[in-house]
Amino acid sequence: MTTLALVLLLQGGRLRPALVAATTAVVTSLALVVVAVLMLPAVPDELLFNVVQEPGLRYGAAFGMTLLVVPLLLLLHQALRLGNAARQRRLAGLRVAGVTAGEARLLGAGEVAVPALVGSLLGVVGFHVLRSLLGGNADGGPSLVIGDYGYSLALVPTSVSPTWWMVVLVVVGVTGLGVALGLRTGSGVTDAPHGVTRRGAAYAPRHWGAWVLAALVLLTVVADLVPSVAYAVLDGVGTLVLLALTVLAFVSTGPWVAHLAGRVVQSRATTVPALLASRRLVVDPRSAGRAGAAVGGVGLVAGGVGVLLGDLAATGGADFFFVVSYALVALGLVVSLVVVSLTLAVHSVETLTDRRRSMASLHALGVPASEVRRSQRWEGYLVAVPMSFGGALLGTWTLGGSGLLDVTNGPLPLLLAAACVLVTPLLAACAVRASVAVTGPVARRVVDPEHLRTP
Repeated sequence: MTTLALVLLLQGGRLRPALVAATTAVVTSLALVVVAVLMLPAVPDELLFNVVQEPGLRYGAAFGMTLLVVPLLLLLHQALRLGNAARQRRLAGLRVAGVTAGEARLLGAGEVAVPALVGSLLGVVGFHVLRSLLGGNADGGPSLVIGDYGYSLALVPTSVSPTWWMVVLVVVGVTGLGVALGLRTGSGVTDAPHGVTRRGAAYAPRHWGAWVLAALVLLTVVADLVPSVAYAVLDGVGTLVLLALTVLAFVSTGPWVAHLAGRVVQSRATTVPALLASRRLVVDPRSAGRAGAAVGGVGLVAGGVGVLLGDLAATGGADFFFVVSYALVALGLVVSLVVVSLTLAVHSVETLTDRRRSMASLHALGVPASEVRRSQRWEGYLVAVPMSFGGALLGTWTLGGSGLLDVTNGPLPLLLAAACVLVTPLLAACAVRASVAVTGPVARRVVDPEHLRTP
């Protein structure tokens, strides 16, 4: 059974297992870093950057590192969908040869388990690499000297280390998560021995999330005008409830925005790439919409960071702690944006691969292969740009409100906030373009005339 699973894994191509191994490796490394941070005593035996050194900030840093796993899980989920139809056809062929339904599911899980396990083990190595590069010690580890002062930039503890059973637990947990996501991606496909049928969504995404976001914006307007409302709503529990509602609203709004953008562009498209991309979003908006929701979350945080930078500039101070903290947040946002954009590109590759016969037919009828590749960029732009722009606007208004228009603070806070709102969708578009370039070789093979052959 194991040998057969390896044979099926090799027949499925190299892109899917490579993406699974890469994402699980990074997730494992981040998880072990979080475990090490949480193991630190109140007074560590090493010098670390303040967000890790101080107990009051340590849990926030661990939470931020955990949030970096979310876009990676989106990429993992999308990578597992890559070539899913062909994989299910292979399993259906094994059913005809006498393999039972349970054995077929085990083989499907084995295809995911092998690269996920390899990636998890590589993640342990990656954790030790991070410790050697960003680890602290009694002298402070990596540091930056400004004038007569030295500042530690160490983020990964070395005085404490996850025990062997913690490492095993993380490896097993990440591998099991990969297998669970793999089984989840195949749940929409029946493994009947006489063929494969895919169950698609029969209705368009709901737009209730957009109404929730509009209500939250209205609430922030009222809170900005009536301070007593702000004090009543933004208490400990109220803040958590608003945060949860915002996350749920973004998750729901993403597919609706993708479907709406597809419908609008489809009715007005004058080029082949725009028409192909918009049509794909109309037919299947949910996978792209989930990635779009993550892009909106990145924009939300970016808008808030722009307001905080404006406040820092208005006070005339440039404290090293705040500068480095904001730089780390910005780096995390850029990395998340690139990963989510790669998720959109992989989703586009999956869609093109599942429709390779029709894409090859278009190419045979005279549509250049470059037009098919440009449709990938259009698909990413239609989702990432509006979601990142809307998220940045919402984050800017929520954190800044009418205070951005206060003339006593000067024009700099407003200019910085506006710059973040405008730069975020631009960065999202650049990330989409770069991600599509990475997946370009796969898209070029989609229009191969060999796909026109009848099996």
